[in-house]
Amino acid sequence: MIWPLLAQLAAGSPCPTPTAYLEPEAWAQLDAHRVQVVLELWVDGAPAGWTPAMEARARALDLPLIRVTGGQGGRGDALLLPATADGAEAITADARSRRRTGSRWDAAPVAAVVPLQGRVHEAALGRAGFRALLPLTAGSDATARLAVAYPEQTLPSVVLPPGPFPPLCGERPLPHSWWPDAPGHLAWVLDEANRLDGLPVVRVAISPVGTPQEDADRLAALAGTLLTPLGAAVHTPAQVRALFLAEPPQGRAAPPAGRPVRVERLLEVARALPAEGPLPRYPSEDLSAAELFAGLCAALAEGRTLGTVRPPPLGPPAEASAPLREGRTPLSCEAVREVATALIAHPPAAIPSALRVGDALLSAAELLPVLGQALGGGPCAASPVLAPVGGWE
Repeated sequence: MIWPLLAQLAAGSPCPTPTAYLEPEAWAQLDAHRVQVVLELWVDGAPAGWTPAMEARARALDLPLIRVTGGQGGRGDALLLPATADGAEAITADARSRRRTGSRWDAAPVAAVVPLQGRVHEAALGRAGFRALLPLTAGSDATARLAVAYPEQTLPSVVLPPGPFPPLCGERPLPHSWWPDAPGHLAWVLDEANRLDGLPVVRVAISPVGTPQEDADRLAALAGTLLTPLGAAVHTPAQVRALFLAEPPQGRAAPPAGRPVRVERLLEVARALPAEGPLPRYPSEDLSAAELFAGLCAALAEGRTLGTVRPPPLGPPAEASAPLREGRTPLSCEAVREVATALIAHPPAAIPSALRVGDALLSAAELLPVLGQALGGGPCAASPVLAPVGGWE
C-alpha cells in the first residue's frame, strides 16, 4: 500500500502538516479547482531508469511534467540556475550561454528555476529568453504575476511562485526533500491556494526517494487521490503563462469576497467564548466578533471543519439586542446550520439583531457561541449572552 509507506517516510519531515490533513478521508472537504499545479522532475543525479519511468507513468495518467536540470541531467525543459554574488548580469550571461547549449536538446528551455534577486535580475532573465521564472524562495503571495521587464521586451515573462507554503517550511518550500509527505501537506496548501485572488499556483518538485517503480506509484497515488478529486489543473509553465496572459483567465471563477481565515482558527476562538456575560468585541487579536460570526457561518454553509473560508463581510448588528433567552435552551445543530447557510447564500449588509433557530428566537450575541458549537459537532444550546460592551465591532 502506498499511503502507509508515505506515512512511514514522512516521520522526519522538516515541514510539519496539521494532523487533520494527513487523513485522505478529510480531503473530500477540500477544493482546488482554481489552482494551477506544475509538476517538476528534478533529474540531476537521478538513478538510471528513474526519469523514463516517471515520464512513462505521467503519460499514462495524462499528467504534464517538466524536467528541471542544471546541466547534468541531459535534456531539460527548465534550467536550474545558481545564485551568485556577482549580480543579475553575471547570472544572465551564464543563462544565455546555457540556453545556447540547449541546441543539443529538442528546444532551448524557456523556463528557469532560479533564486530571484530583485527587479533587475527578473528583467535580465526575461531579456535572456526565459518566459517563465520559477523562483526557489516563497514570496508573500502564491499567484502568478508579470515579471519586471525592460522597455524593449515585446514578449512578457511570468513569475510562477512555489505556493502558499507556511513559514515553517523554510525559504525553499517546494516538496523536495520531504516529497514522501507531499500528499497530506499538498492537501493543505492546495486548499489554501484555492482561496487566493488572481491565478493561484502550486509547484511540486519531485526528486528520487525510492526505486523508479516506487516513485512512479507515488506519483499515481498523488494524482488519483488528491489532484484529480480536488479538481486541480496540472499544466506546464508555458500553459500557466498562457492562461495568465489570457483576459480574463478562462474557466476560473473569482473567489468569494472577504478576508481568508482558517476554519481551525475559527473553532479555537469560538470554543474560548464566555458561557455567560458580555461577548468580547474582539474574541481574538485577529478576529472581531462580527468577523467570527461571518466566518463560522461560512464554514457551516460550506460543510468545512478544516481548510480556509472567505466569508462575506457582514457588518455588525444595527442594534445590540438584549438577551432573549432566560436559561439554557437546547437547539438542533442542523437548524443552526440551516440559518448559517441562508445567511451566506444571501448575505445581508449587517448581521441581523435577532434570528430564529427552529422555534427559538436568539439575539446575534446568543447565536454566536451556538454557531461554534454546531461547527464543532455539537451539542447545541443557547444561553442568555450579552452583546459586547460598547457594541459589536
